[in-house]
Amino acid sequence: MNIDYKHRLAHVETEHRLAQLEWQLRQLTERVSHLERVARSRGWTFPHSPLVHTLEGEQWNKHLFHRVELLEPSVRTGNCLKINSIYYIYQLVQKTEQDLLKSKNFGRKSLNEIKDVLAGMNLSLGMTIKDFPVHLVHKCT
Repeated sequence: MNIDYKHRLAHVETEHRLAQLEWQLRQLTERVSHLERVARSRGWTFPHSPLVHTLEGEQWNKHLFHRVELLEPSVRTGNCLKINSIYYIYQLVQKTEQDLLKSKNFGRKSLNEIKDVLAGMNLSLGMTIKDFPVHLVHKCT
């Protein structure tokens, strides 16, 4: 058996660096989102925000177009979302806390996990989304 240790080491180092970069990107996105919330509370606007998609003349939170895996849910929470056919964040935010708690194996811990992550994206449960461009979801992710 001939194992190429240099190749494996390079692969592991690359995977580690990618994980670091993904973590840094999440941190920066959360900071920008927080700063935008603060600015909006003071009456400032950001028409060209990196967290907003403008589609068909409407502005949408960029995160609505992503799959729920972006939330990095625990295994239990992820399984509960799949069982309830919730694959995208736009589907999740339209659910109420009661809707989720009625789901089998979905408890307070899972609910709080979801609420915390959504808050960092300037989203929440129980949102009403009218005329969401579902047909464009795959083009934006």
